[in-house]
Amino acid sequence: MGDIRTLDGGVAMAAQIAGNRRFVPIVLVLAGAVLMALGTVGLRVLLAVLAPLGVEPGTHDALIGSLMLWLVGGGVLCIAIGLILAMAHSGTSRAAWLIGSGVTLFCLGCGPLLVVVLAAWLGLTADRNPNPVFLGMLFAATFAPAVVLVICGVVARFGQSGGRNERRATESH
Repeated sequence: MGDIRTLDGGVAMAAQIAGNRRFVPIVLVLAGAVLMALGTVGLRVLLAVLAPLGVEPGTHDALIGSLMLWLVGGGVLCIAIGLILAMAHSGTSRAAWLIGSGVTLFCLGCGPLLVVVLAAWLGLTADRNPNPVFLGMLFAATFAPAVVLVICGVVARFGQSGGRNERRATESH
């Protein structure tokens, strides 16, 4: 009976957090960090969770590898969405939100690939010619939306300042 009460309390707390929208970005960022940690440094935990399902290293390496990619990709997506929502709820102008979202998406999508390429170029990795396929796909999926968001933000910013200048000019006459 105690387990059911705990479950009901957890569901009630989750509903309360979901009802309060200012916690949603924080929860998304934390969930993304947990997903990324589980897919990278928490590999032993992932293997312990998969062991009762019959998934073992050596026989199911492709499945484990694809799960790791999905966990890291989902984690990056959760973090990006959480940060974008945090900027949207910050009360800043629409232009600043669009530019900030574009820059955040650019950094999260392009940053890991640039770090790997830079580390290989500097000789910090064992492989002087790495092939980071997943990071390349992440770059390809985030670069264009990031550029579009920044361009829209710049256009919105100049549209806002142009509108203010026109209003000031009509008020002074």
